[in-house]
Amino acid sequence: MRKLLWIISLVIIFLGEGQLWAKPKKRPMADPPKPTPKQEHQIKKEITVHPRRLSSDYDLRKNVHRFNSSTWITKIPMYDQGVRPECAIAVVRRLLDYYAKGNHVDMKALRSALGYRKEFGTNLEVMVKAIQRYSMRLRLRFQSLYDFKMTKDDLAAYNRITDSRRSRGRLESNVLDWSEFVKDLDFKAWRQMRCTLHRHEQREALKAIARNIDQGIPVCWSVYLGMVKEQKQRLPSGGHLRLIIGYDANRNRIYYSDSWGSGHEKKEMAWEDAWAITWHLFALDPMN
Repeated sequence: MRKLLWIISLVIIFLGEGQLWAKPKKRPMADPPKPTPKQEHQIKKEITVHPRRLSSDYDLRKNVHRFNSSTWITKIPMYDQGVRPECAIAVVRRLLDYYAKGNHVDMKALRSALGYRKEFGTNLEVMVKAIQRYSMRLRLRFQSLYDFKMTKDDLAAYNRITDSRRSRGRLESNVLDWSEFVKDLDFKAWRQMRCTLHRHEQREALKAIARNIDQGIPVCWSVYLGMVKEQKQRLPSGGHLRLIIGYDANRNRIYYSDSWGSGHEKKEMAWEDAWAITWHLFALDPMN
């Protein structure tokens, strides 16, 4: 009997330690805490952009440069986010500095207003709602250009292509961690799927990008890093927000900028590759 109890005790201890050894689950991205009325008043005060500081439509179009088939926007201020997961906050800050020079928007207040969390960064859905809520303060107007929502048809088409290529990277419908799948992704198969099934959306998205760039309006570009090799990529993988600042109509390429400091002001990528890593496209127009 004692021997049996001793064996049972060892099993219980082993199972208990197994829980400690188990890989911890990722915590869900919690909603940011709501500011108190006093904090809300201070936030509104410190993120307010004076309408007289906004550049006119004419001024913005003067920042658009053209050479041969290339069109791009210049004079977009840089903000280096460093190692902080605040690409979205950096993008908004750069746009505010571009649209309204000398606006003196406080970064701490901007982070609070847009729902930035130190552990997780910024949820785009939360940020967009916040921009709409504070639109009259920030003088920004949200305009959605494209949203990618993966469907069963996308999965089936991608898997058919990987099977025909006899390559690894099949995507199961129950994959929850996208970062794990990207490690074995057959990017050529993924790009072929995106450029075939979403050909119409791809064409319309590029037209929308060109319309905004021609007016001097950069386009906010939500991507997943790590799927395609890029120039001077600071982060290995994961969700990221950057700016599309130009396009080349003849070469079918785009110009983009990351908020990573010097050397990241203007980079380029083939539009097919860019489309394959695109999750969201939207513009934040100045309310001038």
